[in-house]
Amino acid sequence: MKKVLVAGAIALALYLLAMGALRSERVQDALLARAVTALAGSQPASATADSLRVFICGSASPLGMTDQAQACIAVVTDEHFYLFDVGAGSNRNLARASLPMFRLDGIFLTHFHSARIGDCHNGY
Repeated sequence: MKKVLVAGAIALALYLLAMGALRSERVQDALLARAVTALAGSQPASATADSLRVFICGSASPLGMTDQAQACIAVVTDEHFYLFDVGAGSNRNLARASLPMFRLDGIFLTHFHSARIGDCHNGY
């Protein structure tokens, strides 16, 4: 019985120590840095001739988020390039992503709200 109590006390102490450490900003920062380094080292999926790539160019609400682009999705294959909606600010993200705008085959508008057509005037 005494061994069980000692083992329980040690387990509780280790648990409390771990929980205290995880609440520390320094420990959280170190764990985050380690996770980012591990993820950054992984190889991205290769784009093959028959691949389909989808980019989220904007996903903000139409209600006042000025630093984030509104609805826009780009679909790129080896032969085609389409945009689904072009909300305000999406042209910035399209330029940042270096998407092949010269290959744009068409724009699909899901509906005619300003959050979906805000960048149509930019001459796609």
